[in-house]
Amino acid sequence: MTSKQPVRIKLLVRTSILLSLVCLLAFACKDATPTAANMVCTWIAPGNSKLVLSGDSTFTIENLPGEIVIHGDESIRGVPCDGSGKWWLEYKDPYWEVRLSVLNVKDKRFFREIPVEVGGTGMLDNNPPWNRYFWKGEEGGARFTFTKH
Repeated sequence: MTSKQPVRIKLLVRTSILLSLVCLLAFACKDATPTAANMVCTWIAPGNSKLVLSGDSTFTIENLPGEIVIHGDESIRGVPCDGSGKWWLEYKDPYWEVRLSVLNVKDKRFFREIPVEVGGTGMLDNNPPWNRYFWKGEEGGARFTFTKH
């Protein structure tokens, strides 16, 4: 074994590790795009909250905690948001959102447009399968997540 062989082996190992990391990051950072068809189904969240997104762009929502929809209003805590309306998928940099335009609702305080974030899997939440979630309070904190049922 010559004195240059250990250096070559170290270089080969480092190069292999570097290439592996580059491939891993390239795969993890691929940007898949959700479609409206990916959104259509029944979504369930903690506390029996249910969001049904239909193929005709209508939705129903049941038992969504009011404090998830309207932040900072203590009078809304514990009041369920139950309603229906129209939905669409929209890109709001840096997230995809399902936008809910509430047209029929029991409590008029919820008569509004409600954004529901779309997140996936992977390092950047940008790969299917897609989930729906609301931020609990500040963006980037805890999530109130709906999963496909």
